[in-house]
Amino acid sequence: MLTAAYLTASFMVAGVGAWYLLKGKHQQFARTTLGLGTAFAAVLIAGQVFIGDILYGTMLKHQPSKMQALRASGKNNRSRRRRIIGSSSQTRTISEIASNWESLTSEASG
Repeated sequence: MLTAAYLTASFMVAGVGAWYLLKGKHQQFARTTLGLGTAFAAVLIAGQVFIGDILYGTMLKHQPSKMQALRASGKNNRSRRRRIIGSSSQTRTISEIASNWESLTSEASG
């Protein structure tokens, strides 16, 4: 989780540098921050993949039932309808919400 936070921060730094380059202000600062942000992001992406693989192996070894449940949740997702969390009387599928949204937007525009 900490690696993901650092990765987000490095993209933020790179974004600030890119914005300054686009505006033509503080050219040296912009090049430095853009370079540092992208360099740290490249290293952290590789680190995040490596750490994720290690954690997956550890969970597979120590909590096999959790990993089996995770694998099973990915099967047959096309046939299941995804539900939005709420009380049983308020639970609606995403497709129901989308159709309601489409009808509201068509009424508002037309």
